[in-house]
Amino acid sequence: MRKPFRKTVLTFILVFYFLTLFAQESTVSSGNNISSSSGSITYSIGQVAYITNTGSNGSTSQGVQQPYEIYVLSSSNIITDLNIKVYPNPVCDILTLQYLNYTNEKIGFQILNIEGKLIRFENMTSSEAQIDFRSLASGEYFVKVTDGFKELKVFKIVKP
Repeated sequence: MRKPFRKTVLTFILVFYFLTLFAQESTVSSGNNISSSSGSITYSIGQVAYITNTGSNGSTSQGVQQPYEIYVLSSSNIITDLNIKVYPNPVCDILTLQYLNYTNEKIGFQILNIEGKLIRFENMTSSEAQIDFRSLASGEYFVKVTDGFKELKVFKIVKP
């Protein structure tokens, strides 16, 4: 009777060995989403391995959640009462650029694609401009508002 017992144990060990060869690297044991008025965070507990792919446009980590962030970019806030607005964002057809409380006549805007390539430049003739986005492809753009050569404010615009 010892031989069948040995065969059973040996078979069990071999089956267990082959099953572990094709098992997951790790099991996430827990996680949660937490949100408040100042932001949110998502986390998981138990991940021990991930792969990072890097290219000329950035990098991404497989198995790791990637954040999606929207920013209003600004290089200088020297003028404290500067009030520049762009709407709607996201934009499908016409984007409105409006500035208030600023009297310089050299206000202009530039539209740049996500790679920084200049798409359009125009000087403003009044405190409000209608910018046609219909001919632009879907994607992300930057609208840079300038006073001559000085950058006043930069907005990130999404066109779905």
